[in-house]
Parts: sequence; structure tokens; C-alpha cells
Amino acid sequence: MSESLDLLLATMNAPQVDVIARVFSCWPEIVGSDLACHCGPAAVSGDNLVVVADDPVWASELQWLEKELLERLAETTGTSRFRAVTVRVKPHRSRPSRW
Repeated sequence: MSESLDLLLATMNAPQVDVIARVFSCWPEIVGSDLACHCGPAAVSGDNLVVVADDPVWASELQWLEKELLERLAETTGTSRFRAVTVRVKPHRSRPSRW
């Protein structure tokens, strides 16, 4: 099954399954435990890693660290398949007003 997924991912110009799995499983080591508590990998789109942060402050931090993050991803995965990081802020569910 892994081979089939790798073939499918190759057609989308995305990294192989083992590379993606390593990013998700090693996320705290890649970004550090503090940052990992507030953001995480959400998706891969071609050579772009999509990360979701729980607050705009953490999203900004990740955007500033993009170059370093790409270097750490390459070190951790053994490949430089990721060329960009897109950071999105997780929408918060608002509570209904009581007035």
C-alpha cells in the first residue's frame, strides 16, 4: 500500500509517505516543544508544508522561522522536498452572545 501511495504522491509532486510520516511524528523535535504545543503540521500540498497555529502570534513566529524550519525539515527527513511553509491560524469557535 505504501508503494501505491508513493506513486500517487509523486504525481502530485509531494514527498513520499515515509517523509510525511516523519514530519508528523517528529514535529516536536523539528520545531521545539514550546512551538509544538501551539502549532502542528496539517497537510502537504506538493512541496509545501501547511501548518496550523492556534493563535496569530504563533503563526507569525513560524513565518519568521520559515528558513530555519525548512532546514530542520531537511535534516529530519533526509530530503529537501519541502520548499515552502504556509501557516494558517486555526479558527476559534466563538461562543454565542448572552445579551
